[in-house]
Amino acid sequence: GLPRYNPVRIDCAAAWLSAVGPLGSLANILWENLAVDPVTRDIYLMTGGGPTSFVLWRLHWDGRSADAEKIETVANLSVGAAEPRGMCADSSGTIYIVFDGNDNWRRIVSVAAGGVVDYDFFNFFSYYGSKSEEPGRWGDIAYRGGRLYVIDRRNDRLVVISRTGEW
Repeated sequence: GLPRYNPVRIDCAAAWLSAVGPLGSLANILWENLAVDPVTRDIYLMTGGGPTSFVLWRLHWDGRSADAEKIETVANLSVGAAEPRGMCADSSGTIYIVFDGNDNWRRIVSVAAGGVVDYDFFNFFSYYGSKSEEPGRWGDIAYRGGRLYVIDRRNDRLVVISRTGEW
């Protein structure tokens, strides 16, 4: 079987990478995109080799032992010319990922606990009337008390969005 996963260190020995999944491996972890479910304590991370395709993973971990017992693919994300810039989890198990890229891929994507992907949870480009100079350049995201806090690196501001997608 697979080795146990230590949340502090993930060993990526070539002998078992193929067992992780055919669409990605833990060899390409995007470390700036990591989230912890505040209820289950599961750890979410993202892998990918570049724009257009990324994999969201869940490490089942109770927060007490040194090792996670199971790792699974939550969702395969097909995006335009964009990179994930931040990720967080809310108390319902939904994961929010900020993508920043070309105009029509400046958005927040949500992934429900069951793996259902909402690519249009919040589309910054559409919100600004499809004007490329307005939507900002998006960075990290955090969740607290029913609100998402997103950093706009272009306009030096913090944007607050409700969990239902209201600006």
